[in-house]
Amino acid sequence: FTVAGDGSLTKVKEVAVGQEPRSVAILSNKPWVYVANTLSGTVQVINLLDYTTVATIPVGTEPWAVVATANGLYVYAANASSNTVSAIDTTTNVVFATVPVGRSPRALLFGPRDLVVVTGLPGSGKSTLMDRAVDGLRVDSQDTRDRWDARTPGFLPYALYRPLVRMAPFA
Repeated sequence: FTVAGDGSLTKVKEVAVGQEPRSVAILSNKPWVYVANTLSGTVQVINLLDYTTVATIPVGTEPWAVVATANGLYVYAANASSNTVSAIDTTTNVVFATVPVGRSPRALLFGPRDLVVVTGLPGSGKSTLMDRAVDGLRVDSQDTRDRWDARTPGFLPYALYRPLVRMAPFA
């Protein structure tokens, strides 16, 4: 659709997408739109210059919402039935992390100056997600642990200084 000065919409082109499209995210750095296809379990990438499908990306079960980062490098999909958020690298159109979240995520909203908090179990992809998606200041428990490991004698078990590692970001 195009939007006229008075706010009216004019249909430009109809593009076939997956089953039950529910949400779209438009990139700021290229003419692509990402469509959450809820019943297909995919996010479809459409080129707005020629209205072709660039990629169809499998994500979790029932993606309800997609949102792009301000720089257009990443798209996140909230997968309502699998209780996860999938992180997509827009240069490769591949999911690089799927993070377990609360029950039935159905919306994703954040602005360029918002604080994004990533939580999850060890090995769930938090550090990978933050490595790729966070340009500025970040606090990662694995980074903190690695810094403490480098400074403590090797014979000390981690359990002994774990409370200090967990409090370090708040000091």
